[in-house]
Amino acid sequence: MRRLISLAFTAFETNPDWDYVTVYACDDLSCTTPQQLGRYTGWEYDQDLASMQFSADGFMQVRLETYDYVTSTARDGFSATWTLSAGAGCYDCAMGKYSAAGSSACPNCGAGSYQPAAGASLCLQCAGGKFSTSAAGNVDESSCLQCVGGTYSDSDGASACLDCAEGKYSNTAGASSAHTCDACAGRMYTNQTGSTACSVCPQGTLFADDGAGCAPCGFGTFFDQSAVSETVLCTSTTTEAPACQVSIPSLLGAPGLTITIEVAMTDFSLSSEKITGVFLGGQQIGSEYLVDGRADDDCARMDKILDVVEVPPGSVSGAGELVVRIETSSSVDAYPCEGYYLYARVTVLGQIEQCTPCPPGTYSVTANGVNLCQDCAAGTYSETNSVSECSDCLMGKYSSSGGGDSVDSCLWCQAGEYTEEAGSSACSSCPSGTLSLGGTGCVEDCPTGYYQGDTQACWRCEAGKFSAYNGSSTCSVCEAGTYSSTSGSTGCMSCQANATSPSASASASACVCVEGYAGNHLLGCAKCLAGQYSDLASESCIECPEGSFAGTASSVCTLCPEGKYLPVTGSTSESACVPCPAQNSISPAGSIAETDCACQTGYYGNMALGCEECGENMYAPDGATLESDCICLPGYTGNLCEACAAGKFTDPSSPLSGSVSCSGQCSYECSAVADATSGAITDGYGNYGADLDCKWTIQANG
Repeated sequence: MRRLISLAFTAFETNPDWDYVTVYACDDLSCTTPQQLGRYTGWEYDQDLASMQFSADGFMQVRLETYDYVTSTARDGFSATWTLSAGAGCYDCAMGKYSAAGSSACPNCGAGSYQPAAGASLCLQCAGGKFSTSAAGNVDESSCLQCVGGTYSDSDGASACLDCAEGKYSNTAGASSAHTCDACAGRMYTNQTGSTACSVCPQGTLFADDGAGCAPCGFGTFFDQSAVSETVLCTSTTTEAPACQVSIPSLLGAPGLTITIEVAMTDFSLSSEKITGVFLGGQQIGSEYLVDGRADDDCARMDKILDVVEVPPGSVSGAGELVVRIETSSSVDAYPCEGYYLYARVTVLGQIEQCTPCPPGTYSVTANGVNLCQDCAAGTYSETNSVSECSDCLMGKYSSSGGGDSVDSCLWCQAGEYTEEAGSSACSSCPSGTLSLGGTGCVEDCPTGYYQGDTQACWRCEAGKFSAYNGSSTCSVCEAGTYSSTSGSTGCMSCQANATSPSASASASACVCVEGYAGNHLLGCAKCLAGQYSDLASESCIECPEGSFAGTASSVCTLCPEGKYLPVTGSTSESACVPCPAQNSISPAGSIAETDCACQTGYYGNMALGCEECGENMYAPDGATLESDCICLPGYTGNLCEACAAGKFTDPSSPLSGSVSCSGQCSYECSAVADATSGAITDGYGNYGADLDCKWTIQANG
C-alpha cells in the first residue's frame, strides 16, 4: 500500500536560466518513468513559494541540474520540506510482507515463503527440496533451508520436509521427490521414518513389512544361506585411459560380498601407469593400484589388484544392480590382450539368504523359537513343501529309511510278509501255511476282493476290477457301464441312468451320458428335448441347425427331405419343413431357404412363375430357368428334336443342343491283320452298332 508524499519549497534562488530544479512523480524508487510536476529557475524575488507545493502517491524525485557557466555572485540555493500522510493514498508493503488489492494492512510472509522486495502482492515460495518454518516475514531466499537426508519436499512453499517412510532411506540432501527414498533390500531394514541408511537384520531373520522390520522365517520354512558367485570380464578397447564397467544384477542386495579383481593390462609401468580407482555401485572401494607392465601378449598373466574386498551388507542396496567399474589414468599402446587394452576378470562371491520352504521329505518343527525342517522318519513321507507332519505308509507297506519324499518311497511287503499298522519301517513274516493278505495280515485263503496269483500272498484287486469269490486266482474286469473306484472291490457299481463307461473303469467320472442325453456323473444325464441332439459324453444338448429337426433323446438331427426346406433352428418334426412352392421343383435334402429350390430335370422356370416341362425329345438339367435351357436328347437333332435316320447318330463330342446334326456313320465291320510282323487294330473309333461282337486274333510268324 502506497502513502501520500507532500512537498513544499521554503526558499528558492538559482542562477536564472542556468540552474534548474525539477520535481517529478514516480512509479517506483528507480523513477524510470518520471512525470514532471514543476520546473523552476531564477532569483528569490521572482518565485511564488506559495505555489511551489506538490504531492505524489508513493514516490517523488527532486532534481537539480547545473550547467558549465558559473557566475561570481553566489546564490542562496533552495530548500524544501516533505511529509508522509495516509490520506486517501496507498503505500508499499515492506520487504517480507505482502497485500492483495484492497488490503488495509500488510501481513508477514508465512512459513515456506519470503519476499525480498517492497510493495509485493504475494510472497515467493521456497522451491521443492527446501522449507522454512519461520512465519515472521522472511525477506531472503536464504531463509529456505535444504531438506536433510531421509526427508524431502515435493512441492513449493513447504513449511516442513516429509520423512521417507519406514523401510526406505535417503542420504540425499535437498530431495524434491519421494522417489529419492530407496527401499531397503536384502537383509536390510529400517523401522523408523526419515532414515538416512538401513540396518542389517539380525542373523537368522529377514526383512519384513517391505523393509520396515525383520522377522524370523515363518512356520513351514527355514533360514537358508547359500553361497553364490559370478565371474564376468571387464574390458576396454580404448588406449587413452581405458575404463570398463560391468553389472551383476543377480547379486544385488546380497548380505555379504567379497570381490576379487584380476587384470591384464598392456605396456604398463610401475612408475606412472596405474588403476586409479575401483567403484562398486558408485562408491569407491579401492584406489591407485600399480600394475606390472607386460612385454608380450601373454593373456594368461593376470595381476591380482584387488583380492577379497569385503563389502558391508547393504552398502549397495537399492542401486538396481551391482555395478563394478575400473578406471585408469594412463595411455597404453602395445600388446593388446585378446584385442583389449584393459582386460580384467571380476569375481564376486556372496551369500543368498532367504526363507526357504521345507522341501518334500521333511516337516516343520519349532525349537527354541526357531522354525526348522526335520527329515520324515522311517515309515513316513511327505510329498509337498512346508507340511506340519509326515504321512504314514499304509498298512502292507513300509519304508526302512527316513526322508521319504513320495508315496513311492513306501514299498509293499513281499509275499509271505505283512505289517500290523501304518507307518511301519519293516515287515513281519506270516506263520507257516498262511498267505499274506496284501501285506496287512495273514490268512489261509484269499477273501473276496483279493486274488492269489502265483505267489504266497493275497493281493487286492486294483480299481476297475473285482473278485466276488474266496480263493480267486484272478480279478474280473468291470463291464462297460460299471466301475469300481477302490482296490479290493467285491463287485462293480453301475453308472447312473442313461450313462455308460468303458470296461475296467476305475472311477465314477468315467461314466458319461449316452447319445441323446447330456450331463455328467455328478448331476446325472437329462434327456435332450425335441429339436436338440447330443453325441456320446456330451455335457449339454445342441440345438438342431436350420434344415433339420429332431424328436426327444435324439443322437442326430434328421435332414428335411428333398423338395423341402427349413429356415429356423430347433425344429421338432418333419412337419416344420416347408415344401418348395412350385410343382415339379426340387431342393437338396437339408435345404434351409426357398432359394435352394429349383425346377427339376426336364423342366424350366422359377418358384414364382412355376416350372414348365421341356418339349418332346428334350430335357433340361436341374435348375433350368429359361426355355432355351431345354436341349435335344441324344439321338435327336434340329429345332424340333427329330430322330436321327437309321445308321446315323449325334456326335457325342458335340454339345447337346437342338442344332447338333446326325453326322456320325455307324460302323459294323471288324477288321484284323494276320500273318504280319506288325499291324494295327481299330474299333471304328467308338461307333459301335447293336449286337456287335468283334474279335481280333494275332498270330506270331514261324
